[in-house]
Amino acid sequence: MPWTQFFSPERGLALHTAYWHDQFGVKKSHGCVNLSPKDARWLYFWSDPQVPPGWTMASGALEAPGSVVRVRTKAEPNPPAKGYAIKVLEARQHNAPVY
Repeated sequence: MPWTQFFSPERGLALHTAYWHDQFGVKKSHGCVNLSPKDARWLYFWSDPQVPPGWTMASGALEAPGSVVRVRTKAEPNPPAKGYAIKVLEARQHNAPVY
């Protein structure tokens, strides 16, 4: 799928284009966030890590971890940071590199 961004690769969860339906905001998968093609493309090029022209994917590195994603739901409107995101957010608060 074009403009896919994994936010939980160990569970296979991603932000991605969903061209097969138009019911955004309604659960349609095992936990992925389906986006309209226009929105998925915009988000892909807006978020980090930046991808050079012609590239179709990239992975964050310790020095440039990418954008932090928090998926909000009705059941969990303010989810806590989890896993590596905690380390990234703490480092950003202190303007320190993430290692």
